Amino acid sequence: MTGKYSPVGRRDVLKSFCSLVNATALVTISVQSSYAQNGSGDAMPKEGDLLAYAKGDKKGQVIVPSDLVVDGQPVLARPKDPASGLLRDQTSKSLILLYRTAPANLAAEVLAKSADGILAYSALCTHLGCPVEEWDADKQHVICPCHKGTYDLRQSGTVVSGPPPKRLPLLALKLVDQNIVVASGFNARVGAQQKS
Repeated sequence: MTGKYSPVGRRDVLKSFCSLVNATALVTISVQSSYAQNGSGDAMPKEGDLLAYAKGDKKGQVIVPSDLVVDGQPVLARPKDPASGLLRDQTSKSLILLYRTAPANLAAEVLAKSADGILAYSALCTHLGCPVEEWDADKQHVICPCHKGTYDLRQSGTVVSGPPPKRLPLLALKLVDQNIVVASGFNARVGAQQKS
């Protein structure tokens, strides 16, 4: 038995291809629009942003200075757009370590980027970009669980030990009406780095 088929011409193939491209473009635009509406399309903190809890029962709530224990474990935060009230991003790229110490513990250049002893660092290890979440309370160091890269938050996020090639990027803060507010962007690229 032989079946009948109709030959497909170049014009038919081209029409099908164009339809597929148009459908892909529409889906892409729709996804980008959805990200923008959910605050996910713009990851990096902007001047004037507030900082909110990144996880747990308080996720999304704005963090105020009294929430932070002096020399206590850093809090994971995300930037929050004050106009829309939305978190800027839901990926690890926007994770911030918020740490408080006595201003007297900080060198002048670090103190200038703090909000009365409150510091904000990228929470991504500069080795491979893992979230830095472990805390050594005795030494006041944060540790990356992936390869044990260790950072000193009092010393501008300097690498104490392990494989990270660079310190944690620091985010400048200020206090406005008892709110912790982003004063300017990170002082270095966020995430995995190369040795220079």
